[in-house]
Amino acid sequence: MANIDYELARKELELKFNDGDHRIIFWYDETKSFYEDVKNDKINNVKTIIFDKNEFAIKHLLEVEDRTSNFLIYFPNGRPQDKDNWLLDILIYSYEYYADEVALTMRKLGLRNPYLRKVVDRHAKFFKNQNRIEDLKKLVNINDSISESDFIHGMIAVLVKSKYIQIKEILIELIFDAVNTQQGEYISPKFQELKNFGFEEFLWNQIYTYTNYSGDPYIESLVKKYMMTSFSKTAKIENFPSFYKQFLIDASNQASNDAVLLIDNIKSDPRYLSLQEIFCESLKIQELISTRGIDDLGNSDVFELFDKFIVKTIFQNLISGSLDYDFFQNIILNNRINSFWFEKHKNEYEAILEIINFNKSLDIQFYDNEASEEYIKLYTEKLYQVDLHYRRVITYLYRIEENDETIKIIKDKINRSYETHLDTLGSYFSKSLEKKIKWEFIGEKLLTEFYKDIQINMPKKMFVIISDAFRYEVASELYERVKKDPILKGTNSLDHFISPIPSITKVGMASLLPNKNIKYGTDVLVDGQSTLGIKSRSKILFDRNETYSGIKYDEVFNMTKQEIRDYMRDKSLVYIFHDRIDNAGEHKESEVFEASNKAIEELLSLIRKLYNTLQISNFIVTADHGFLYRDLKVDNSLKYNELSKIKPVELSRRYAIVNDHATVPYTLRFSLDYLGEDNPIVITPYSYDYFKSPGGIQYVHGGSSLQEIVVPYLKISELRSGSLKETIGPVGVRIKSTIRSIKQRSFFIDFEQTEKVADKKSERKLITYFVDDKNQDVSGRYTFIAKSDSDDLNQRIIRVRFTLNNIEFNRDRNYMLILKDDNQSENEYIEKEVFKIDILGFKAIF
Repeated sequence: MANIDYELARKELELKFNDGDHRIIFWYDETKSFYEDVKNDKINNVKTIIFDKNEFAIKHLLEVEDRTSNFLIYFPNGRPQDKDNWLLDILIYSYEYYADEVALTMRKLGLRNPYLRKVVDRHAKFFKNQNRIEDLKKLVNINDSISESDFIHGMIAVLVKSKYIQIKEILIELIFDAVNTQQGEYISPKFQELKNFGFEEFLWNQIYTYTNYSGDPYIESLVKKYMMTSFSKTAKIENFPSFYKQFLIDASNQASNDAVLLIDNIKSDPRYLSLQEIFCESLKIQELISTRGIDDLGNSDVFELFDKFIVKTIFQNLISGSLDYDFFQNIILNNRINSFWFEKHKNEYEAILEIINFNKSLDIQFYDNEASEEYIKLYTEKLYQVDLHYRRVITYLYRIEENDETIKIIKDKINRSYETHLDTLGSYFSKSLEKKIKWEFIGEKLLTEFYKDIQINMPKKMFVIISDAFRYEVASELYERVKKDPILKGTNSLDHFISPIPSITKVGMASLLPNKNIKYGTDVLVDGQSTLGIKSRSKILFDRNETYSGIKYDEVFNMTKQEIRDYMRDKSLVYIFHDRIDNAGEHKESEVFEASNKAIEELLSLIRKLYNTLQISNFIVTADHGFLYRDLKVDNSLKYNELSKIKPVELSRRYAIVNDHATVPYTLRFSLDYLGEDNPIVITPYSYDYFKSPGGIQYVHGGSSLQEIVVPYLKISELRSGSLKETIGPVGVRIKSTIRSIKQRSFFIDFEQTEKVADKKSERKLITYFVDDKNQDVSGRYTFIAKSDSDDLNQRIIRVRFTLNNIEFNRDRNYMLILKDDNQSENEYIEKEVFKIDILGFKAIF
């Protein structure tokens, strides 16, 4: 079977014979590549003569014997010099066919340009593979007008498997080529491939021009210099040891700016993680920073080790009892929050910030002999923050993947501090409760008054969301989220009720319903009716008013918009029952804090959905009781001895129900007559102690602690005032720098956060970069977060470092600085300011 190259040659020969201008074609084949094909083939209407060193016979045949037929004269040898060529006179008036490798390749590519023939000849090896040719055609339009540079760039891009032919993209592929992590070596098979195909010299000329790099022609050397130079320009280290100086490009050299820009551009590539790990080790970065202060690293994020080092250092300082809270906060909020690695180590950073907040929240003075009402007021104003930050700390610490010994020590330290706090608070509050004869509090509303309270000025339609065990501190976080929510444009307030005791679901749920008399038992009755389950509660609501109803959270949340509208057509008051937290506590108590976070998200989603669907503007979020959670297991010293002697009707970790006058030392005892007539007695452990009983160890409720009895009362009312639009949403950010002329390739621009994060103003993630008048990027893209809650405007200045691309800038053209939200499209932006770029002594690169 003829080879593919001969088939192509045969077709070309047929065309030449058929055009009528060529009767005799000479074909010299020095390599004899086509000898067998010619010998065994016959072209229609063509006589094939294979040269056998008898020139005279051929000459006589062509000029005497047959002067009309078409002849292919095939020579299985090279063309002789003219002085030795006995058939030269015939060759001159005939056609000479070329079928060397370069010619065939040119024909395959449809090329005739002699300058491109030189490129094909020089890199003939590349074209021996049809797949490479097909890949090349996908990258460039191969024709006689293509430039030699684009042609070569295309071939190189194919070999390095780049999707683009620009030297920037080719260099990135070479940088991210195979990394041998086991041996700690940087190896580039793609670069070796380029050398084998003869592209090395051309490639390095292009790299030198693009990057201004002037070091050894090795990708490894370039990466080392660029990483170290980028580090030096973004950190605060002034004097580097001699070992590192060999990798530093002088700051006055243009290449130093190129280094920063290149590293900025490749960090977003997923392969950068492995790359920086290898070079972090080979450059001995650990040794360099081990004796440095964490502020020396500035905002440099070339290596992930910097963030690991900062996190570990701060953790160790906190373990040692350091009180440098403001310093640690500034390091995170000013230097690291815009670090490339921040999101990866967000749990660690958030844990640190919450540890600081937790420790600060503990700084509250307790006074003995205060009334219970004073402790309730203190809790709802300040003390709840201890529980809030404790929950957040524990949540973030458990989310940290590398849960090493340091994290265990930190966790233990936090838990010990929390236990001390509970012990102190529990003792004071229990002493205050000892003085009470009845379960009532001056100036405080009991949860049994909830229905009466919402009846005052009740709107036409309203939702009451009851989230089981949604304690006050969790509600406070939801409250802050609602205030900042751009959809819930309205007013809101957070107040509280005091739950009945025992602070358990069946009593709390009954108390929230319309009631005159509540009877405690296995099934708590309201005015003689069962309250067990949602159907029973919904019936009590319906009996009070036919437009009242109750429904499960999942049921309403999974409704379509039309189903919600149909459901609400004849409803004016709907109780929605939500059970994320208590369900976790009953089945897997260690997940209670994560369930609390989930509950906040679910309630926000539900309120948004109902508001968007119905435009109903009134919501109340409350709970049946709170809860107490300790990350530490409770030891036996906090447990009471066997209570079987008093024969409780009902016994749990945090309460006991009795029908007689039995007493237990160091407990609190209250009659349940405040619920209604003929109710039993409840006994609760002193402080945060436990009764020995089956049930949870970490998650409990039913007792009389502040965390269990203070129930949130969050009211959300939407106001349709147009003026509110300006007061809700993310904080404002604008360009502060007044200079609009740029003279250097690397520079800083200040941005001003015009409002502090507070109330309905939320933090904002932004992107900023420069474009030319054709909307093409001419700088790196830089992200930063505006999240300051400071009243001081000077504390809300954010400085961003820019590095311009290695291109020629025209002082007569306009360039724009773009400032936009991270989630905005390419055509949307907050600000678009015109700048002039006039860089003296800049060498244009083409």
